[in-house]
Amino acid sequence: MGPLSTDRFSRRDTSPGNGRAFSLRLPALFFMSFALIVLSRLGHPAIRELRAEAEFWIAPALGAAMLPFDPARRLARQVQSSYDGFAELELLRGENLRLKQWESRSRDLERKFGELAHLARTLEQQSIDYRTVRVIATSSGAFVNSALLEAGREHGVLVGQPVINASGLLGRIVEAGSRTSRLLLLTDVNSRIPVLAGSHQVRAILAGDNGAEPRLTMLPQGAELDHGEEILTSGIGGMFPRGLRVGHVSLMPSGPRATLNADLGDLEYVSILMFENPGVSLTRELRQPNDPAARVRSRSERGGSP
Repeated sequence: MGPLSTDRFSRRDTSPGNGRAFSLRLPALFFMSFALIVLSRLGHPAIRELRAEAEFWIAPALGAAMLPFDPARRLARQVQSSYDGFAELELLRGENLRLKQWESRSRDLERKFGELAHLARTLEQQSIDYRTVRVIATSSGAFVNSALLEAGREHGVLVGQPVINASGLLGRIVEAGSRTSRLLLLTDVNSRIPVLAGSHQVRAILAGDNGAEPRLTMLPQGAELDHGEEILTSGIGGMFPRGLRVGHVSLMPSGPRATLNADLGDLEYVSILMFENPGVSLTRELRQPNDPAARVRSRSERGGSP
């Protein structure tokens, strides 16, 4: 038996008919592909129906073919989730480290502030009570921006008290009935609030104009403000406590404005600060000696006859 020739394994069918069929098959496939692409782009109803029918018959087969790959996909999702979890854990560790540093600095500053207050014999600021109430209705138009609150004089609400929510200052009470009160929002044209703007604590007046962003007026000459700096209440005039958050500076071509922290168009519950203007309290105390009812109360407290 002789050795096998390598020609048996490398022999090809080079007949003229087979070569001609192969040469015609490739252009036909290209033409069919191009025709299907054009018909799909045209959005012919027949093509859509044919595609839907093909998907209907092919979908079960594809679903069955993908079943063996489900464990691999679940494993890949778990690996990705673990990777994301590790990245988030590293981010939280960095934030926790920075917060610990700030905590140490704040404790040191608090200790120094306590020592300075003790040396200066500074009086502690009086704590402010508050009442959280529901907003009954809001009125937003070209002439007034206000809200009706479900609390009044029976609940200790007085005219002039500031109203806040979790985001910041909303306005002040302008009318107080027995069970309801009206809140004048910061955007109202009648609203004027003394504020401090920027890192240099520039004094200004926050003036509403019925727009979404109140104006910053009465700025000192040469005052420098940067976009995005924080705006707080100044406490000047005793209308509001000092340090309530209002918003951020927004530099406009027409002048500086305030982008408010609170969304005044979506109010459901607000908090009324039981804060009374010190000037009003002093005036009331000075008027009490001239009030006959006050004299009767003071004599009865001392045990004397009216």
